[in-house]
Amino acid sequence: MEVNDVRRLLLTYAAMLAVSTALGNMVLATEPLDIGTSTHTPRGAASLDQQARIATDPKIHYGFPRLVRAANGNLLVFYRVGTSHAYDDSRIALRHSTDDGQKWSAERILWKAEPGLSAHNPVALVTPSGKILLWVSAYRYSSKPHARLPGYWSESLDHGKTWSPFVRFDNDPNRSVYYVTDAIVASDGLLIAGDVHPAGGIGDCHTLLFHSTDDGRSWSVRSGLTGVEENKGDEVALLETRPGVLLCLLRDRQRKEIYRYWSRDAGRTWSTRESIRDMLDCTLQRPFLTRVSNDAILLSGRDFGRKEVVAFVSRDGGRTFAERRTIESYQGDGGYTAAARLDDSSVRIVWYADSRATLNMPDVKSARLTIPARSAEDGAPAKVEQLRAQRRKLAHRQRRILFDNDGNEPVYLCNEATREALLAPRTTPLADTQVDSIFYCTWSSGFSLFTHATKIGQVFTSKANPRDPGNTVGGFSKNLTAEFIAKGLDPLRVMVDWAHEHDKEFFWSFRMNDTHDGAGAWYSPHVLPDLKKRHPEWLLGNPKNRPKRGKWSAVNFGREEIRDLAFQYCEEVCQNYDVDGIQLDFQRHYVYFKGPASGRDANDDERSQMTSLIRRIREMTEQVGLKRGRPILVSIRVPDSVGYCRAMGLDVERWLEEGLVDMMAVSCYFRLNPWEVSVALGHKHGVPVYPCLSETRMSDAEAQSLRASDAAYRGRAMAAWAAGADGIYMFNLSETTRDIFKQMGSPASMKTLDKVYTTGARGVRGANSWLANGLRFLNRKVVSPESPLVMRPGKTSELTIDIGDDMQALEREGSLPRVQLRIRPVVEMDPARWSIRWEGEPLQEGRRVENWIEYSVDPRLVRRGANRLALAVASEGNKEVKLNDLVVWVRFPQSVSFTSP
Repeated sequence: MEVNDVRRLLLTYAAMLAVSTALGNMVLATEPLDIGTSTHTPRGAASLDQQARIATDPKIHYGFPRLVRAANGNLLVFYRVGTSHAYDDSRIALRHSTDDGQKWSAERILWKAEPGLSAHNPVALVTPSGKILLWVSAYRYSSKPHARLPGYWSESLDHGKTWSPFVRFDNDPNRSVYYVTDAIVASDGLLIAGDVHPAGGIGDCHTLLFHSTDDGRSWSVRSGLTGVEENKGDEVALLETRPGVLLCLLRDRQRKEIYRYWSRDAGRTWSTRESIRDMLDCTLQRPFLTRVSNDAILLSGRDFGRKEVVAFVSRDGGRTFAERRTIESYQGDGGYTAAARLDDSSVRIVWYADSRATLNMPDVKSARLTIPARSAEDGAPAKVEQLRAQRRKLAHRQRRILFDNDGNEPVYLCNEATREALLAPRTTPLADTQVDSIFYCTWSSGFSLFTHATKIGQVFTSKANPRDPGNTVGGFSKNLTAEFIAKGLDPLRVMVDWAHEHDKEFFWSFRMNDTHDGAGAWYSPHVLPDLKKRHPEWLLGNPKNRPKRGKWSAVNFGREEIRDLAFQYCEEVCQNYDVDGIQLDFQRHYVYFKGPASGRDANDDERSQMTSLIRRIREMTEQVGLKRGRPILVSIRVPDSVGYCRAMGLDVERWLEEGLVDMMAVSCYFRLNPWEVSVALGHKHGVPVYPCLSETRMSDAEAQSLRASDAAYRGRAMAAWAAGADGIYMFNLSETTRDIFKQMGSPASMKTLDKVYTTGARGVRGANSWLANGLRFLNRKVVSPESPLVMRPGKTSELTIDIGDDMQALEREGSLPRVQLRIRPVVEMDPARWSIRWEGEPLQEGRRVENWIEYSVDPRLVRRGANRLALAVASEGNKEVKLNDLVVWVRFPQSVSFTSP
């Protein structure tokens, strides 16, 4: 949609001279300012100097300044000249400075609105060619109802000396683009935000983004930031944080809010709005964003409630704003800042403000604002880019096997409270294995319950031993957590120290919403934390009113109290333990919000709440990392489907895009996609991906035994490596003396070992237990006793099975294995009734082996990766046949049971 090509309307520059006046001599600002320090200005915040008034007269209202740097280096300040805030025949003026704002030229009037209209809101943009574009607003104040009429614009080709006649910017008869609230140069052209009203300028507003690729000669609508019915036009600040990524802040006049939006596609689409009012502790009117340096973004505007002109600094690309600096207080009218960069640590900032002596007749003022480098002692980044570079390097360190320990040792497994007793069951055997990283969960069996020395959560000290048929372990009678802590042997600290002594990476794993306390088992009432007893309103249900999905004891992350506690638990560990990273485990368990608990998918607000929490945690890890001089990585463990995660309330793709996480482990109770899907997602954003090989839980004894074997674990690991995995994540497998911990960390160390491949070591039906119709996200075919393949006579069923062995390489080395496909029908059948093709090639008739039918497969047919199978069966009486299981054995004649790391 073309806005208008106004070049045909612009007159020659002879006409421009008619609206231009001769430049005045440079003059000193009329008088210095006396700006006090507010109680909202913390020690170490940005400092002000070179303070001056640019335009001042006790009988004139000067306001709405806008500042740009011309291509010749001059600063230009545009502002409104009138007798009131908006209800007079006002004018738009210009001054310029050749010394970065210390002296300013005489005032020139550029535009005077027609009688009955108020000239307003000058916004300027210097294009890459050096041309200056200037937009102004026209507000009809002289008759009611007042109207916000289409705005005007002009251009200068000589750094602001002369200007073309002002003409309407947008001639679309169906709308009134009243106010261009911000204008920026982006990596793919020019972008402006327009405050748009209905035709005639009366009624609700919305915000449109306009784009130009020809230096501003023509414009088209790129996107709508807000809808017509939302009435959320008003003032917008734009900044491109990196190529194609846009930060937008919008002040919502109707709701007295300030919202943040992100675009990852150069402004074509936008994220759900997110309020930052609480972060700023104010609704910032006409926000203005300035890139000061690679590390610092300045946000300025007016705090309308406190009547203060304020500025904030972001040092993380716009995710958080802090370091509030009050620039000046005003009495009746003030604010509307703009800034231009001077160097990597300072800007020239302009604003307007009145005083008690000049009430409602403000002056336009300016100052140099210097943003200090922050030291680690101040708790803010002085070397944040170095920290992030170090973190990126650490994120890609070698992790052959990542071992997840659920932290049961101090509760169940120790006979005495000694370091040796704590380490012996699971940790000591890891010394000479391929495990490079330990993920240790200090229980969290019920949100807030831990086995480390927490001051914010609750230490689990119960020794209850209830009489219950399910209690076969003596209950919690052996729980020595309190004894360990009393002796100075905090289990978490012991584990961290051991890992570092053995040159292994250590993560604290936080189960974000563990609900063992709602499982109805013998232990459940004893692991229900005090927090949930005190605040049942913070839960997603109760024993009498259970949610449709998940357990009643899950906490509701829609509540700010819960999100704050989750943050504090992570912060406490980062501040008090020498961890290399923290993991946010979203698969213990899966329900976080009321929507999914009630049977519907999470909505944008719920996802936004969780994303805000992840941002807070990322920011905190950076602050703590700077203080200690070493990064803290953030890992997540999530389902292997972006869609499933979004439906849960986890916007994983957004987290990756924003750089909020460093690594990702995927899958647990169920796997929904081939491993390649998650690998591609993570690698797209520079994040390593670790397929999670959870313990198998098949109810069928034979299927369970086979899938729990070392050969099956090797098959799972080999297939994951073939899919591009960066390592193998082991979950709920505590027998660390097994040989597989010395084998699975490298394809080379498994190359000539026997393997079993299946279409799924875990079931998939659990996907529906935690999310309504969760199986809609299943993108692979699974054959197991839990999910048998239904065969119809005369119909061919197709599926794939992933094989990790490289048969071509093995053949070159003279090590080709035997490959055997086995199928297990629900009932015994004559093998002759089956026909199977492997990669299009028919297999010879199978033979019965106990309750299986076995086929020999030429290993040269086997691909590394997905292999296509086609199965057909001739059924007696045209009846359906169910296939209970399908596995592939890869057997080597010289296979050994042990390979050194």
